[in-house]
Amino acid sequence: MATSSLLEFPTEILILISENLSDLKDNLNFSRCSRRIYNATIPAAYKKIRLYNPSCQSLSSLLHTLKRNPRLASSVDKLTLLHWDTDLNADVDGLGFDSPSKPPNTGLRFDKDLIAEAIINATPPEDWEQVSDWRRDLEAGNSDAWIGLIILAVPRLRSLSLNVPYNWQYCQRIVPRVAAKASPFDIHPALEHVTRLSFAWWDTEGGLDASEVLPFLNLPSLQLFQGHMVVEGYAGGEEEFLETNEFVEPTSSITSIILNCSNGQHGFAGLISSCKNLRSFKYEHADGGVTGETFDISKFRRSLSVAKKTLEVLHLDYDSGHYSLGADGENHPFGSFADFVVLKKLHMRLPNLIDTGYTYPKPTMTLSEVLPPSIETLTIAEASDQCLGFLETEVINLVQHKTNRFPHLRSLRISGSFVQHDKLMNYQEISKLSHNQRSSHLLREEVKTIEKRLFEACESYGVSFMLFDPHVDWWVGCHVGARSRQSTIDIQ
Repeated sequence: MATSSLLEFPTEILILISENLSDLKDNLNFSRCSRRIYNATIPAAYKKIRLYNPSCQSLSSLLHTLKRNPRLASSVDKLTLLHWDTDLNADVDGLGFDSPSKPPNTGLRFDKDLIAEAIINATPPEDWEQVSDWRRDLEAGNSDAWIGLIILAVPRLRSLSLNVPYNWQYCQRIVPRVAAKASPFDIHPALEHVTRLSFAWWDTEGGLDASEVLPFLNLPSLQLFQGHMVVEGYAGGEEEFLETNEFVEPTSSITSIILNCSNGQHGFAGLISSCKNLRSFKYEHADGGVTGETFDISKFRRSLSVAKKTLEVLHLDYDSGHYSLGADGENHPFGSFADFVVLKKLHMRLPNLIDTGYTYPKPTMTLSEVLPPSIETLTIAEASDQCLGFLETEVINLVQHKTNRFPHLRSLRISGSFVQHDKLMNYQEISKLSHNQRSSHLLREEVKTIEKRLFEACESYGVSFMLFDPHVDWWVGCHVGARSRQSTIDIQ
């Protein structure tokens, strides 16, 4: 059989190969196979740049490459920067930028003219002190200073993801001026095409304060903001308590906010109210190890009130790694959604959806009274077999009113602790089943009976129904993964 040389591949195939190499170093090595491959794939190699704990040498090299090759700089569509260093330019207490000048890092690429132009195009006019400080930090090998210039060197960037460390300064200094088109960005605009912005706190404790995020939301084309371990009220410790519960002027173009493993003790009123047309809001609460307070649904009722006319998707729940501790306030009801006139998709804990209390008495508001006529998809989380009796009544009453009150309702899901735990021990057998099959196989018998009645009731009104336990996949994944790792160890 005749074999084909890589050089004979069509250009489209070469580009596809390059686009599927996630590591920039691998991409560059591939592009160097021949001049034809280089010319065809080098823009694709720079389309998605992902750097994990990058050295200053690699950052300086990347900046010089981007500044000297406008074609490559314009090819960068997605930039992901994870775990960078900010310590070299901090004072002895790690509190600021007042340290004495560090000796130059001799391993860096440092074209003085190129760097001088880049800094001047990123600082206010004639602020020579800032120019000098920035150059000093670059020479000293401060990754934070290099990253500040890199994010300004990619004019067609659409997606920016940052894993934010302690004492990050340069992005915070630059981006608010970029968004406000303050000089010099009125002449040299930057980040004009960014539609997706993602921030994650680098540590397992603490969090990134929402006050540090807010200025970034005014980038002109931004549509989606996603945050991991975003918190409210603290920046640098409790002694620096910040009031972030005030509404702000709606100036952001963002339509979707996703906050995972976060703590909104004030309901993120600042972030939410900054959006002119917020259509989707997802919040998953965390408090163990994450700075903040216990879950308080009433704070979100207040903050989301400004988005009642635009919000189509709402998700309020605990993060998968955290759970209810039974604290006062976390099980209070959100209240009626009647004023949320375009709400289509709702995911909410049962205690926050209906005023059930702890012993599940008759609710003060029925499910039909809580939901808006626009609802299409409803997910009720954190249910249990203790509440399924009255919840069955509520669901059947809801679908019976579908025709005249909820004409768009098409999907209803209930999640909670429903499995027969002794069956979980046979995780090898369970792992072979699909997601839907697992839940059905493991449900307790009394739960299966209610599930069957609910399925039939929903089906008769054209509503799809599913009852499941979200912990099953996590349990199986942990044990099958541990078993696989143990097998590998045994073989070795």
